[in-house]
Amino acid sequence: MTPERAIRENICKDQAHWKRRCGAYWRASQRALGANDIARSKPIELAQTLVMLLYCNQSLDDNGWEYSAHFVAFAVRIGHSMGLSKLGSETVGHVPPPGLRERELRRRVWWNIVFLDWYLSPSVGHSYLIHPAQCNTAFPANLDWEEMTDGRRFEPRPRDQWTGAAFLIAKAEVAESVRELSDHTNAGQALTYDFLLAYERRLNERLKLVAPCLLQRDHILERDDRVAWERIMLTIGLNNRSIRLHRRYMLRGYAVLEYRGSTEKCINAAKNMLHTYQEAQSIDFPGITWWVVCMHSFAAAVILLMDQFYARTAVGGETPPPAEMETRRRHIFQGISLLNAAGNTNNLARRAARVLGILADELTRRRGAFSPPGAHLSLSTSLPFSAMDRLKDYPEDAHLGSWVSTGLGPSSVPDGELQAAPVSARGMPPEIEAFWTRVFELDLPVVDDLKND
Repeated sequence: MTPERAIRENICKDQAHWKRRCGAYWRASQRALGANDIARSKPIELAQTLVMLLYCNQSLDDNGWEYSAHFVAFAVRIGHSMGLSKLGSETVGHVPPPGLRERELRRRVWWNIVFLDWYLSPSVGHSYLIHPAQCNTAFPANLDWEEMTDGRRFEPRPRDQWTGAAFLIAKAEVAESVRELSDHTNAGQALTYDFLLAYERRLNERLKLVAPCLLQRDHILERDDRVAWERIMLTIGLNNRSIRLHRRYMLRGYAVLEYRGSTEKCINAAKNMLHTYQEAQSIDFPGITWWVVCMHSFAAAVILLMDQFYARTAVGGETPPPAEMETRRRHIFQGISLLNAAGNTNNLARRAARVLGILADELTRRRGAFSPPGAHLSLSTSLPFSAMDRLKDYPEDAHLGSWVSTGLGPSSVPDGELQAAPVSARGMPPEIEAFWTRVFELDLPVVDDLKND
């Protein structure tokens, strides 16, 4: 539940009270783990507590995946020792043995653990703990709990129908796709452009198995808040996957027409994600402050800022119409505003908003007014800039701004000369691509690092 909704419903007095209560639940789950003798007793509640702790961590911890990775490893070991990886499947059309609900509960707990392990693998050196050969538990059944009664034939609903399990099944499909990419990397095979496009086609085939209401709005089903929340989370996750896949070729797309498709896919995914992030705030999506949501939204805003830096110098292509550039700018500033608001409860979001503000300042310094020639009054000027003004109150921002300016390279070459230069000379230098990679990962220098440069 978002702090705003908790305050409206008189559950909490204010944001500080909401954060204290969330922190109390988080610490209670940690104490529960410590009080349980895991060496002797392994109830299903232990694995459930670990999963809940990991999801709570998304709102309350600023370390992101670095904190989660250790607890995921713990959850994997506990899950294996409890036999959660060896539950097999039920026989469709037959009456299953008694205890279907208990087995299904265990399957769902297990696949939550699998999702966290495989989905986080790119962030931990493409490593994961659950080997596919040791994962002998079927996907959760596409059924609601009340449909699982002893003595009744086991007949899951078609995958294109929404149930309480549909979102977890969709996440499992995405996680398997992420693991496939990690396997390719660990095998020492190059991530060629042809492989990337083929991989994306396979991912799209998987998505055909997902309930349509999780991919596009269904006004009838979304009378249940869960459907809207699940659609928003999956939309943000899938657009982030598109950005992660094509990001390595996005900058090259401004220099080489062969990769322009990646540039456009990154931009479209970023626009979709930031639009969805804004919708999430408007409907009290409870994950609005999750670090994973904030980081995905930050990456989307960075993509659109990169486009503002390089779109005017792209070879073989026309600059997007002023109205389109204005739309992209509006998304950027809305993203900054939303992240700054989420920063009231998540320090990672506040830091991301500050970095975006510094990048926007550098863009203004290099390009002049943050608006193309001949455009109407910028839509972004109607946004509240008081939030951005507050971003400048940190003394280390001057150092970070200097690092950004240096990392982007010289700004003295006129755009006309860049546009007329041959493609070989227009290729982005490795240090520029490395700079943007550090920005995406919020791997930014601290003040002491800058003093040593």
